[in-house]
Amino acid sequence: MPTYQSKNTGGTPTTRASELLTAALAHADADVDKAASNTSTSSRGSLRAILHEAHALVTGTEPYLEQNTSDLIVPSAHPVARVQVHAAWNDLLEVTQRTDWVALKDEGKTRFELGAGMCSGPYEAVVLQNLALLQRTRSVLEIGTFTGTATLAFALLPSVEKVVALDIEPYLAELVTPYWQRAGTAQKIDFKIAPALESLADLSKQQHAPFDLVFIDADKPSYKAYVQAVLDGGLLSENGVILADNTMYKGFPWATPGAHEQQATTGATVAEDDFAQGNRTNNRSKSEATTGIADFNTYVREHSDLETVMLPIRDGITIIRRKL
Repeated sequence: MPTYQSKNTGGTPTTRASELLTAALAHADADVDKAASNTSTSSRGSLRAILHEAHALVTGTEPYLEQNTSDLIVPSAHPVARVQVHAAWNDLLEVTQRTDWVALKDEGKTRFELGAGMCSGPYEAVVLQNLALLQRTRSVLEIGTFTGTATLAFALLPSVEKVVALDIEPYLAELVTPYWQRAGTAQKIDFKIAPALESLADLSKQQHAPFDLVFIDADKPSYKAYVQAVLDGGLLSENGVILADNTMYKGFPWATPGAHEQQATTGATVAEDDFAQGNRTNNRSKSEATTGIADFNTYVREHSDLETVMLPIRDGITIIRRKL
């Protein structure tokens, strides 16, 4: 399996810890050369050894998971050859990574500033496929599509008859549709470009058949509103599940970054990369996104009609279903 996510991650608790340990090691190595240190050479050497071991443990976790997970599932009966599907898949991952998303925002081609870290990479895509297979999913509603890697993964499954994918960026349809076509999945995908709450309201008004699986990977402050719209709009089947991505959100809900972390891991000053500073993404700021996720987690956990379980997969995936 390609190590796409380990090379270009949107950030998870594990990768954040790895960055912190990398910074700590740099400081520890520098301190070793300081003759004025009051710490003994033996103690400093022990500190370095402990940090190196912790760093190796944390940094190696996600690559190890990727290495021991199967490649994207392509059924033998799929009309497009497996090698061609994988070629389209890898090209989609590549274009996601090499696209200059900042320039697209500057040029007015996207409403918000997107980023390759928003992508569901190879490991998570296979996780999502397996969850959909366990659910015997026939219909998928995806809220937040980006470059459509999860969309493609779902649509490959023989049980899946339709994927309704929602996003607000018209540019994405132009970018990703050719890859869906190459993979032989485009005919299963209905890509709706509009604010997600508007699309959800339209689906409900049209009395669209409820979905077996709803996957949410969009702007974090709106997660609660999306679940409410799905439930109130009759868009979740009786035994359907909702999968919400990024519900651990880099660990920020329980461990807010300090100034030292922002400087050590980004090289920026606090003024340049403040946790509460607004940005050009649809999350508005890391602080607002964190609050949105924390509020959402509390909402679904305390909802009288729902059961939830949060899985420490990548940046957290929460499975939500109606109580039995």
